[in-house]
Amino acid sequence: MPKIIQSQELDQIVELISSHQDGIGIDTISQAMGGVMPRRTLQRRLALLIDQHRIQTHGEGRALRYLRTSQIGETASQRQAGVKSQTA
Repeated sequence: MPKIIQSQELDQIVELISSHQDGIGIDTISQAMGGVMPRRTLQRRLALLIDQHRIQTHGEGRALRYLRTSQIGETASQRQAGVKSQTA
């Protein structure tokens, strides 16, 4: 029987990811959570959050970073705004 995942646990991960504008790697997430969750369990939680469209990834391999879904659009629009202000 699969373990029931606490929504508080998922919310904590999303909040942690949200607090990092440029995204956050899995090692940093693990350290920030006190290192109590096994890496594979954290990977499963992150995969679930991706499936729920609450977070997204950017990059590949060791450079993989997790971002809150809304942050990706915000970051792109903020960069665009910076380019517009520099050219104006």
